[in-house]
Amino acid sequence: MRTLLKPSLNEVDRQTLEQWVKSRAVAPKQKLRARIILMTAEGRPTEELMGVLKVSTPTLNLWRKRYQEGGPAALVKGKTQLPGTPSLPTEKVQDILVLTQ
Repeated sequence: MRTLLKPSLNEVDRQTLEQWVKSRAVAPKQKLRARIILMTAEGRPTEELMGVLKVSTPTLNLWRKRYQEGGPAALVKGKTQLPGTPSLPTEKVQDILVLTQ
């Protein structure tokens, strides 16, 4: 049987996460992450969270793990990745242009 990643919330963290959920100034993604942690701490099953929050199991586990590793601060931003492929160096572009002429 799998072990559930159930975060232990202290009162300060719980209040912080509850404020995020209620706040208009907090980004929707951050509110979702706070709800994941709050609902998990209440002992709700993963299947229920998936249905209510419309997220996958890997997403739930990702944010549970990040919370355990870094507390509420770890929920503020996801790891960003630059879109698209990196551009070619100018030398490489020049070489290609010479070869195609």
